[in-house]
Amino acid sequence: MLFSKSPFTLLRVASRAEKVLELLDGYRTLSDIARAMQLDEKAVFGFCEYLRARGILELSGAKAPGALPSVTVIVPVKDRWEDLFECLDSLFGLSYPKEKLDVLVVDDASKEEVDLEARYPVRLLRNRVSKGQSFCRNFAARHARGEVLAFLDSDCVAEPCWLEDLVPYVCWDAIGAVGGYVDGYWVERPIDRYEKAVSPLCMGGSAFFGSADTSMAYVPFCNVLVRKEVYAAIGGLREELSVGEDVDFCLRMREAGLLLLYMPRGRVRHKHRRRLLLMLRRRFEYGSSEASLYSLHRERRKILPLSPFVSLTFFLVSLSILLLSPTPLFLSPAPFLADLSRRLKRVKGHLSASRVADLFLSVLRSYLSSFYFISFHLLRYYLLFLGALSLVFPPFGLYVPFLLFFCGLLDYHSKRPNLLLPLFLFYYVLDHLSYQMGVLYGSFLRRSLLAYRVSFNARSRPSRRRPVCPIG
Repeated sequence: MLFSKSPFTLLRVASRAEKVLELLDGYRTLSDIARAMQLDEKAVFGFCEYLRARGILELSGAKAPGALPSVTVIVPVKDRWEDLFECLDSLFGLSYPKEKLDVLVVDDASKEEVDLEARYPVRLLRNRVSKGQSFCRNFAARHARGEVLAFLDSDCVAEPCWLEDLVPYVCWDAIGAVGGYVDGYWVERPIDRYEKAVSPLCMGGSAFFGSADTSMAYVPFCNVLVRKEVYAAIGGLREELSVGEDVDFCLRMREAGLLLLYMPRGRVRHKHRRRLLLMLRRRFEYGSSEASLYSLHRERRKILPLSPFVSLTFFLVSLSILLLSPTPLFLSPAPFLADLSRRLKRVKGHLSASRVADLFLSVLRSYLSSFYFISFHLLRYYLLFLGALSLVFPPFGLYVPFLLFFCGLLDYHSKRPNLLLPLFLFYYVLDHLSYQMGVLYGSFLRRSLLAYRVSFNARSRPSRRRPVCPIG
């Protein structure tokens, strides 16, 4: 049996799987383990990812097999020369072998021409007419000399170990692209600290894989590595998309059967927008891209991890607020206790009495997590509607602040933005409203409601069959 306390997980594994676990000593690679067990490497990876997703294993730093590959760093720029100079200074301070590094800058018809090649050992391509970042990246990819393409924005500053941290992961054939950590550059102003903590470009502190499922998992192209042959096979970025082109590329790559990996390593510092209106405009643009993306990928939809027990509990809590009645609130523990009882029966005989409290806390955390996802979804996509409803049905005037404070407090606690809570909530509300208005605008232009489709993934629902695991 395998046991993990946080998150609470109890798994029964077969003898062959036990042998694989014995080889997971932190030094052997997947290839080493596959050879030792005479197994397919993808099967070993599938087993390890199965355990990682359940909190049993974690990803560690990787080392490139054999010689390091050559890398072409692609940086599109338009008029932001001072930012570019700082970006290039960071690139030529990388710890990656200089003979393996090729830096390619694409000038997208800047107003002022700069003789960049006289100042830095880079190659410079110029567009006579501005054609956008996607064209620039595709154009540069066709002229790249490296085996790996590393995409970086001109307003980003790379840490010395940027490539060294990420290149080993992209060397594995099963992985098509690897995204790294995007941190905020500025910290002086309140909006700087908000963006540093909450920016959509920062994918968080936990690694994740994106496979050929129906989720929208992606990594932003301001810090991503792709093998050159993969980029060509996928067809590069869609040049007609001015926003969301990186999301679209990641989805097409995953549909082709390649894995997407995000690692909270290989840090770059991004110069986020420092004025409130510019930040909100960018959120609006991100939101407006959803309709186009869901039209291009109609099988995709938003996934909410809800079971019938969680849904009923959340409904009763919401009903208590809307009806201003304590009765539904008193009834809300019933589904939770029924779910807890069901789980206790499933692990009966495998769980000591001292672990029952751990199971209780784990189920409670999962309910709070699900409540957060529901509340965040309602705020992100329906805050305007809920606000309008409060004019007709006054109890919604209490329900909306409840959602805002519940989500806002959890995000404030988890993201630690180094801001006073009222100021954080001020930015937080405007952030949601701007994004939501963008979704509405994009849906109106596309005459489509695909951005509002939701799939309910009841992960906590009891299953009559054993989960599929590649080994054991």
